[in-house]
Amino acid sequence: MKKIYITVLYLIIISHISCDNSEKKIIFSGKININTKIDTIRVDIFDGKEFQPFDTILTAGDKSFETQYPYTEQVLIRLHIQNQNPIDIILNKNNIFIDIREQENEMVYKINGSPDTEYLIKGDSLYKQHKKHLQALYGEISDSTNTLKTEEGIFLIQAAYNQQIKKLIWKTHNSISGILLTNLLQNNEHEILFLDSISEKFSQEVSNKSYKSYFYEKIEKIKSLPIGSISPQIHLPSPHGEPISLISLRGKYVLVDFWASWCKPCREENPTLQKIYKKYNIKGLEIFSISLDKHKESWIKAIEEDKMEWKNGLDIQAPIQQAIKIYNITYIPYWILLDKKGIIIEKKTEGKEIEMEIEKIFNKF
Repeated sequence: MKKIYITVLYLIIISHISCDNSEKKIIFSGKININTKIDTIRVDIFDGKEFQPFDTILTAGDKSFETQYPYTEQVLIRLHIQNQNPIDIILNKNNIFIDIREQENEMVYKINGSPDTEYLIKGDSLYKQHKKHLQALYGEISDSTNTLKTEEGIFLIQAAYNQQIKKLIWKTHNSISGILLTNLLQNNEHEILFLDSISEKFSQEVSNKSYKSYFYEKIEKIKSLPIGSISPQIHLPSPHGEPISLISLRGKYVLVDFWASWCKPCREENPTLQKIYKKYNIKGLEIFSISLDKHKESWIKAIEEDKMEWKNGLDIQAPIQQAIKIYNITYIPYWILLDKKGIIIEKKTEGKEIEMEIEKIFNKF
């Protein structure tokens, strides 16, 4: 399963589009070799706070495309091609070509001209390996009652994975890729010393001020919203338009679920949430799914398709999605578990792990 990250730089590039022709421009081109009709590619860009719409690329009859973007410093863009997982690319001073193909019913791609993107690809590969190791562990202990052994196994796997990501971050030079890779770390609260130490490297090497501010703010939010703190209040509209407030759910354990209809990994976890809800709702658990969708219609359709019978809210507040900002959500799916008083008792990125945590709580009763 792939995490979907919430990151890229809109305002800076937009400001350059109106500048004179003396500015450096890069050619961004590619070819899509997929047996599906594709007329357009939607491009979003990270503004240091969230992804913003940036461009729509028209493809030729052979599904090739070419466009130009002004360049002054590195930024991250995200390509949306139909219902496939989005592709993140770091724009740098080089011309970039992407070759997109289909392999075993999944979209694969190769990028030339963006060595900084290679760090992101390597990080994603490490994350996929990490997922496989966790899934293998879950398979081994599915019939086991040794909870302590399970937790120790998860801890060791995550510690080894985090060490690999940290080594990769240290290898980056003069690149925003290092900042983006910090989003891959598991249990960020346990890595605060590393994040503090790496901040000096980013301060000296990264020129993009918006990205550096994004990173520094993330560290401060991790420190200000640790496990054991009271969950900040949010008010979001339900599919029927009525407001739902987090505080209204006090008196129950609440699983806050961050997701989106376009996030394939999120949708794959929804059967796990169905299982959790059916088993524990009657015992005092509520699920509050917060969608990052930009389009209400897509959000409601996904709720119906995935049979999400619990509380649902849409984080579509302008100009910045409030729940993302308040809870420092940098990737999805992401879960925060609250006790009956609204205190944060767990944060997880794996559906199986959050299921185990909930099981431990209700097994005490």
